[in-house]
Amino acid sequence: MSTPAQIGRPKMRVIELRFLAPIVIVISFLADVGLRLVPPERIAFRAWEAVTLWPIADGPFTPSMVYHNDRSYGDLSNLGNLPSLRVYRTEHFTTDSFGFRNTPSADNRPVRIIVVGDSFAAGSGLSDSETLAAQLAEMSQNGVYNSGNDQSWRGVEELIKTRHLINRGLVVWEISERYDLPAQGEDGESFGIRILRSLLPKNLYSPFRTAQRYALYSPLKIVMTRIFREVQNDRWLPNVSADRLLQKRLSNGREMLFLHSEVANFGIMRPASPDFFVRVQTFIRATGNELLVLMIPDKYNVYHPLLMESPDPPGEESPTLGELARRLRTNGVPALDLTQVFRQQAAASLRNDQYLYWPDDTHWNPAGVKIAAQAIVNFLRESGLWQLNPETGAGHR
Repeated sequence: MSTPAQIGRPKMRVIELRFLAPIVIVISFLADVGLRLVPPERIAFRAWEAVTLWPIADGPFTPSMVYHNDRSYGDLSNLGNLPSLRVYRTEHFTTDSFGFRNTPSADNRPVRIIVVGDSFAAGSGLSDSETLAAQLAEMSQNGVYNSGNDQSWRGVEELIKTRHLINRGLVVWEISERYDLPAQGEDGESFGIRILRSLLPKNLYSPFRTAQRYALYSPLKIVMTRIFREVQNDRWLPNVSADRLLQKRLSNGREMLFLHSEVANFGIMRPASPDFFVRVQTFIRATGNELLVLMIPDKYNVYHPLLMESPDPPGEESPTLGELARRLRTNGVPALDLTQVFRQQAAASLRNDQYLYWPDDTHWNPAGVKIAAQAIVNFLRESGLWQLNPETGAGHR
């Protein structure tokens, strides 16, 4: 015969299980809310995740923010959960009050150049002094404003007004081979952003975007993902993230990581209409300034000839970037395709175990940026498009 205590045990277990799920949910919610009080830079493994959370000003980043990390590493080694392939480096990322990546010292010279583009132009994975804007400023001895990660004409037009790049200035518009070009009628903003701008008053747009990002940001998810990845190391559990990218070995034996999309797009002709930049050039020249389109090849495009067991040698240039450059020049838009110079420099640097892109990241490193900045300066001197030194009075069209 069962005792009263024995009869009650199953019932107690049912009650405990009934409350277990709600308790876990409540604890998770409180933990997520509590972790939001921790500065994002203490949770993020690199600057990009921290500075892009709260773009409450005009630019794409949290305004007036300083991020520093002595052990930052690349997006690909994180994506594939491959800690053995991380390349640790110091990353110092500063934003101005407008939400763009610029340091206070950048205001020492009058702004004559604006750098526009994606994460390459903004300097993902780089410190402030290593970005394209910073190196171009040093080489050209001009004030250069970094508006990277904002590729809308609306943003450029506003910067020309607010940063006083009013006359005889230059807009360097960087584009990556990785992304398709905007169509003629687009201004570089996504469809959703344009709809939001049209529906919401200006004083409500920024708060709405901030609230939207706050809702999507989950520090608990980030922490738990890192904990699980520590176990998914091919010893305790399989590393299910490794298939998200490709590991290739260079001719010097060094492993380098690539995105699947880079390999899939390699050698394939994609849309290369010049219409967007023809339209942008018209707008920029109406403000008294000039446009230069800067084309950055994919990492796989650059290092393909240097891989072990490389397939047939590629052509002299990227089909997409090469065709776009030809069409732009035909329409009178100055264009600089860096594919060939990057391939040549990558081959020369490999002999000394040096690289133009981070081995564990999709982006270029300081050496690659330096080559790009020098190529821009050389192009401007040789083409006569725009004068580097306004006191010389030469070279401006």
